[in-house]
Amino acid sequence: MPANIQKKLWVRVGPASDPNHVGTTPVSFTIEDVPCRGWIRRCRAKITSGTGTQVAVKVWESASGSGNFDQILAYSLTSNPMDSEEDPGVYYSVPSGTNLKRGTLYGQVETNNAHNTDVVALQLDIEPAI
Repeated sequence: MPANIQKKLWVRVGPASDPNHVGTTPVSFTIEDVPCRGWIRRCRAKITSGTGTQVAVKVWESASGSGNFDQILAYSLTSNPMDSEEDPGVYYSVPSGTNLKRGTLYGQVETNNAHNTDVVALQLDIEPAI
C-alpha cells in the first residue's frame, strides 16, 4: 500500500515593487512575508524596462548582507531574463517578524546598463520548511 505523501504548498514571492534605476550600481530590495524557514526552489529576474541585456541577483538572510554566511543566493551577470531552478533547493532561515511564521529576505539586483535606468522584476518560488 503506498504511503500517504504530504506535499507542501509552494509560495511565489517578490518585492512589493520592482526595483528601478538599476544598472551597474546595485539596487537593494526586500521581500517581506516569506516563510521563516524554507527552500528557495527557483529564482527569476527580468529587465522589464531599460537597455540592459544582463541581470545579476544576490539574496541575504539579514539586512546587513555583510557576511558570506548570510548570503544564500548569488547569481552573476547573465543574459536577460534570468531563470534558475535550484534542486534540491537552497535552504534559508530568517528571524520572524510580527507574524511568528513569516520573515523578510534582503537582496540586491544589478544590470550591465551604465546609465542605471533599468527596471527589474524579481520572483522567488519557495517551499516552506515549517
